[in-house]
Amino acid sequence: MRDINSVKLSGVIFWSKLDDRQTFTLLRLGLKLDNGASIFCTISNPDTKVYDSVKPGNKILLGGAWLDYWEERGETQVKSYGSTVQFFNKESGVNGLNQFTILGKVITYEGDTVLVEMIGDKNPKTGQWSRRKAKVKIGDKYKDIIGKKILIQGELTSVDVDRKSKLVVEADYAKINIL
Repeated sequence: MRDINSVKLSGVIFWSKLDDRQTFTLLRLGLKLDNGASIFCTISNPDTKVYDSVKPGNKILLGGAWLDYWEERGETQVKSYGSTVQFFNKESGVNGLNQFTILGKVITYEGDTVLVEMIGDKNPKTGQWSRRKAKVKIGDKYKDIIGKKILIQGELTSVDVDRKSKLVVEADYAKINIL
């Protein structure tokens, strides 16, 4: 079975920054989700023509995002390609979509948090398999799960740490399967 790393969410934009470089473009967004959480995400190579619609108060739908653990900062991030993102005006009725599904190997399990590694497709330029990790809050009831496959579904939320919003990837405890 292939590993899965899928995030689907919608939110209201409260902050944006476009880094337009010679070889690629990054759009960084701050989003307010329907559950009240404030999260940040990065969109690679967005359609810069639609950047005018990236205004505070407008809405976004990320249909093919993924989770990626940034080891230097010890935090999980939401990332997406521009081709899987749709922007909407303030009046649009974009539903409160907030879900993730991951299937991968448990690398560490400390307290109530697990670090899961998902192996994706092979990069045609480098010949290497893509490897992404995510930290997920699953509770502290599991034993001997390091090295095993785990299937987790849940939603994204946030906590305030030193007046900054930090992403929390929280499992729906009824939707955790150790394989």
